Amino acid sequence: MTLARSGASIAVQQISVGRTPYGYLAVISASALSYVDQILLGHANSLLALDFEKPARLRATQDQLNSHALGLLLTEDRDPAPAWQQIRQAADGEGMIRGLTVLADTSDVAGRVGAEIAEFMNKAGRQLFSRINDTRVTVLLRGTDDVEFARELLGGVSRSDLRALRVGLSARRVVAALAVAVEQSQLCASAAEIGGEPLEFAALTGSVLLSFDSTREVLNTLAETMITPIEDYDRDNGTELLASLRAFLEANGHWEAAAITMGVHRHTLRSRMAKVESLIDCRLEVARVRAELLLSIIARQS
Repeated sequence: MTLARSGASIAVQQISVGRTPYGYLAVISASALSYVDQILLGHANSLLALDFEKPARLRATQDQLNSHALGLLLTEDRDPAPAWQQIRQAADGEGMIRGLTVLADTSDVAGRVGAEIAEFMNKAGRQLFSRINDTRVTVLLRGTDDVEFARELLGGVSRSDLRALRVGLSARRVVAALAVAVEQSQLCASAAEIGGEPLEFAALTGSVLLSFDSTREVLNTLAETMITPIEDYDRDNGTELLASLRAFLEANGHWEAAAITMGVHRHTLRSRMAKVESLIDCRLEVARVRAELLLSIIARQS
């Protein structure tokens, strides 16, 4: 570029390694750069890029070491002490970590996701603790990293690949509970909506059983046997047996609390529960029966 008033020339080149930019090299001269000057500028850019590439290569080696350490701990190595020392660097200031699991539909997608995660962590100046096993990507994060961070971590993944992912994030755990954190994240990922938001373990608590098709199928079958007769009775008689039953079950069998929820006297509630017992031939004083009925109602109504 030539400045109109002074006639000086400015040449600017971006200094980058791969897809990561590190800055710009600018040269100002009294006149336009000659062909030889442009070649020299290119060489200078290359030399600077090599200097920037050295820490990038060192980081790649560090990431690989972290991956091996994570793998050793997940496979219960005989002498994991050195690996634990390495993994502790993944924790936050309070010594807490989180596990992140990404489930892809193919190993190729998992590989691309792993590469994008490595790129993000590199730009953030953070060490990467990750492992790719076929279609699963496991990443160790700081305990302070939340769902929003998980979204940012996958921000560079293409839309087509994102639509094929399930992502789970564990609760905050101490480093020694690494295996538990990873298991929690894997459970969340398996229950997450494909192509949806990362599912955090705290959000999963209380709905784990309903997250699996096989379990829901069993509960729906139970509902056909136990809940349908109550629904039919309510429809034919204009009663509220099912609503009363759910209030009773969610109150853990406490008559007073359930009656207040339904806005009726506790004797009325007792009468309704007696009718339920006669309709489906069950005993509501049995805790296991109450648990199965509540799960069946939730599965039926969700």
